[in-house]
Amino acid sequence: MLGDELRGHFKQEELIRWATADVEGHYEIRLGPGRYELRGPYPAATQDLTLGEEEEEVVRDFTLPWSGRGPLRGVVRRVNGDVVCHAIVCGEGVVQGHAGFETTSDGEGRFSSERWRERMIVYARTPTGEAAGCAEINEQTEEVEVVVSPATIAGGRVVDAAGMLMSNETVFCRMKVALRDETTVTFQIESRTDAAGAFSIVGLLICSICDVTVLRAHTPVVLFQPFTTAEAGRVPLSDLVLA
Repeated sequence: MLGDELRGHFKQEELIRWATADVEGHYEIRLGPGRYELRGPYPAATQDLTLGEEEEEVVRDFTLPWSGRGPLRGVVRRVNGDVVCHAIVCGEGVVQGHAGFETTSDGEGRFSSERWRERMIVYARTPTGEAAGCAEINEQTEEVEVVVSPATIAGGRVVDAAGMLMSNETVFCRMKVALRDETTVTFQIESRTDAAGAFSIVGLLICSICDVTVLRAHTPVVLFQPFTTAEAGRVPLSDLVLA
């Protein structure tokens, strides 16, 4: 424990250490006396560990109910059954900190990717974004079909404080989609303004909750403007005004 003169405003201190398992799954890490939380590879549960002065070796195994990552394949179709070639396919899961995946379908509408084995939404849109759809999968799903139907397109302009139209600006949209248990995941869609300062965010799912801003150097420079997508077609947005 740190002395009071070194602790400052913090009640406790933390130190993170990592270990990598070898080809036989064994790991080793040297620790001194203290209280620890052991976190194994996903989806293993965490373990509390308290070490005193007398322990020379402590064994803690992690048993995984399934592999943390695995393959996913699927196909993108329209409602009439036609496959969608070159569709943009993304997946976002419910575990915070786990990256999703993005890929495209081939000439037969099929796609494949590696993903975290967790509950997630697989989203797909046509190359032009006039149609989109999603499917919910669980930890063990290895094949999925995503059916796309007419989507929402949100459009607007980016202007400066004097009303001048701003071209070549990055417009960033967050689309929140709910799973069956009402847990939400967020998909990110970007666009750029044209010479007239106009932008279009395509492939938005109906009944999703969205917001939009302008990014510069990956930083929002306009307050997020919220909107919802009630039906297919075009949704006009208010101007995004740069300070």
